[in-house]
Amino acid sequence: MKRTSILALLGLAVGFYAVSASATVSVSLNVVGPTTVPAGSVITLQGVVTANGSETDDTIFGAVNDVSGQFTLASGGPQVSLGTVGTMSTGWVSGAMTCTTVWCAVFNQINSINPVTAGVTNLVIGTLTATLNSSLANGTVVNFNWRTSPSTQRFDWFGLTNAPGASVTIGSVIPEPTTAALLGLGIFGLALSGRRRV
Repeated sequence: MKRTSILALLGLAVGFYAVSASATVSVSLNVVGPTTVPAGSVITLQGVVTANGSETDDTIFGAVNDVSGQFTLASGGPQVSLGTVGTMSTGWVSGAMTCTTVWCAVFNQINSINPVTAGVTNLVIGTLTATLNSSLANGTVVNFNWRTSPSTQRFDWFGLTNAPGASVTIGSVIPEPTTAALLGLGIFGLALSGRRRV
């Protein structure tokens, strides 16, 4: 009897874990390309999302705050249509990719079917570009953070209302190994030709 009860409890625990583990919602903001760039650079950010469980929603929205004096945000695109990717339910339409002096939307989607179930992995839901201030000093870290308030404009992806942002560091771009090798050979060649003349 005891053995049967223990096995039943273990079965319930495993079942509960399987259900809770399947409900995975995550969002990341990624910098496309190097994360150390010169001041004045134009960089691209991507909002990448995952929702593998039984989450339901009819509106998703994500905006990044503008930090005055460090960068200027400009909307980029095109947005991904959720109805054509993965197992996400159809009916999604793109919202306005607006930018204001305070924030800029990375993704904005509405579904006429209420509610809908998510089912996507590592889906690029939106992109935007940012121009870094040309007067930023080397070593400055520029942060891109999701908007958390007011509630009508805050980040919202299937119930998730906050997520990690991204950052870049102002500095000189280190040349690729091939470029550095070619540069070294060129300098070596110039040094040799200089010696022959003498």
